[in-house]
Order: sequence, then C-alpha cells, then structure tokens
Amino acid sequence: MHTPKRVIMAVHSDYVHDHRVRREAKALTDTGIALEVIAAAPQISEASDQSLDGAVIHRIPLLQQSGKARYLAFIRAVKSRLNQLQPAALYHAHDLDGLMAVAAFAKRRNKMLIYDSHELHTEVHSLQGRPFTRWVWKQIERRYIRKADRIITVSDGIADVLQQRYQLRAKPDVVRNFTDRLRFKDTEPTTRESLHLPQTKHIALYQGVVQHGRGIPAMLEAIAQTTDWGFVICGDGAQKPAMESLAAELGIGDRVRFTGMVSRDHIGKISRHCHAAFLLTEPVGLSHFYSLPNKLTEYIHYGLPVVATGLPEIRNIVESYGTGKIISADRFEAAEISEALHEIGAAPNQFQHGLQKASETLNWQTEKERLLAIYRELL
Repeated sequence: MHTPKRVIMAVHSDYVHDHRVRREAKALTDTGIALEVIAAAPQISEASDQSLDGAVIHRIPLLQQSGKARYLAFIRAVKSRLNQLQPAALYHAHDLDGLMAVAAFAKRRNKMLIYDSHELHTEVHSLQGRPFTRWVWKQIERRYIRKADRIITVSDGIADVLQQRYQLRAKPDVVRNFTDRLRFKDTEPTTRESLHLPQTKHIALYQGVVQHGRGIPAMLEAIAQTTDWGFVICGDGAQKPAMESLAAELGIGDRVRFTGMVSRDHIGKISRHCHAAFLLTEPVGLSHFYSLPNKLTEYIHYGLPVVATGLPEIRNIVESYGTGKIISADRFEAAEISEALHEIGAAPNQFQHGLQKASETLNWQTEKERLLAIYRELL
C-alpha cells in the first residue's frame, strides 16, 4: 500500500485567513500529500488542533501580541511542536520567521526544506527608518536562506532582489498570489438599494485593509473631483475613522460607502454594480515596490478595470493584458486618478477583452502547477 509523503509547514499566521498558505495547502493535499501545518492560535482558547483543507492544523498559543517577543515565542513554540511530531519528508517554511524556526531542525535530519518568502521581509514598511533592525534581519536571512533546497517567492522583482542580495546560484521560483477562478453562489438578484450602494452613474470599488500605504486618501480626493462616481470601500483598519472624516470634509459622504469587513460572496454581489476598482499601492519600501497584490487578479475576475499604481509587477500585467489605467507611482495626484475614472466611464467596454483574457490565464488553477512541479522534483 502506498504511504503518502508527509510535509510539515510552519506559518506565523492563524492559517484560516492566510489565503496564500491555504491555497498551497489545498493544492498539496489534493495530490495525496499528508500535510500538517503549525500555525498561530488567534486566542488561547483556540489552541487546539483541527482539520482544514485536508491538512491537520496544529495551533500554538502566542501570549506576546507583537514585536520581538512574539517572534521569539513563535520560533520556540514551532521548534517544540516539531519535536512532538513524526518526521516529515519535507519542511515548508513560510516567511523569514518560519524559516528561522524550521531550518536547523530540517537540515539536522537531512530533510528537504522550502523557504516561501511572501514579501521582502527586510524591506517591509514597518522597518523603514530603522536601519539597524533592517541590518539584523538581513544578516538573519543571509544565514538561513542558503539552508533551503528551494526558494519560492511571490513576484519576479522580489526573486531578483533575493538572488542578487544573497548571491544565490539560482533565481528563486515564483508562485504568484493569484486568486481562484471566482464563482459566486447563486443567490437572488441584488439591487443597489438592498446593498446600500451609492446611487451614482458609476461606482468604484476598493477592497482590503484601510491603512497607510494603500492610497485611500488620494482615492477619496479623486472621487471628489468627479460628479458621476460613487465609491465603496470593503474592509476595515486603523485608518477607517480618519477616512470617514475625510469623505465628509470633501463633501462626498453621500457618495462613499464603508462596508467594513464583508465576505467574499458579498463583495462579489457588490462588484456586479461597480465599474472600476482601485489598486493604489504606495511604494513604501522595496517590498511594496515589487509587490503583486492578489487583489489585482480578484478585480480582474470581477471584470472590473483597475486604476493602479505604476509599480513594476502591477504595470506589467495591466499593460500586457489591457486591464485598466496606470497612474504615476511617485505623485498620487487626484487629478490623474479622476481622469482615469473619466476615461473608464466614457468607454466602459474597452477593457473587457483584456479582462477576459487575463482571467483565463492569471488564476490559481494555472499558478499552482508551478508549486506542484517543485514538489514533484523534491519528493
């Protein structure tokens, strides 16, 4: 009888809301791999194991809520749990803290190791203006990255930086954060009134965290420069109260709807009444500069033209497929954004061919084959 190959992942998220890790996990278990995932427990009361996506999720409680103490607690807890589990054929470490927790354990046992870098950890926004802390993280990554048998990351730009910075023999493999082909549940037709949407001719959509670095103030200022566009913000975050106040100050409170956190199905219902979407990632650090947010392909699958920042990875897709308008990444001028909205509103069908073509190619169903190919080589 064939014994399934065993794989253990370690991730410093709660797993449940980590879409990249869940997609990877499901892709692996669908091939018959016996997968276990060590992940953080959102609450101490939730520190029990569970089965999800065909994998066994081992919850580790983290009393420390942030900072260095939390990282150290995570690393210690992962190492402790690894010693309690049966050995795996391959260990899959998500992000740098996961690599720190798993690398030595895997290599001492002569097991395969994958480093899955979801971002440029040493260049994230929270490390800007902290040169010594960034230097420490670079030394840590330099030490551990060479222990990996394969390195995976989310964009070609980040792969290039990792290869050049650490003089890697091979460029890391790229497995992009593309969404599944979106299929919304069959429900009764919805109206703008039932969804409490603006009653404007056109509606723009933003979904994601409401925080600095997402260009939301510029979005609101651009909407204020139009007369026929409304705006729906699906998400929550620390900046939400300030953005609600800004909308009121700009005199567009009746044209802007803040939904808070809503389900994917609900966003799908809203998207059917929208005509464009915003992806104004600000270039705050190299990690953002080379990012390729999964929201881009979600908008594409909704069939919405995007008004997007001209960062390299985003620009490449938008211009290659013709899925929207690019604005300058260094200015974020409301006039340029509102002009892009005007052009989309004036010719709403000009992007539909590109959106359809992109949706057929840029999805997790095709992207996951890159991940599975790596696993076939290693196992």
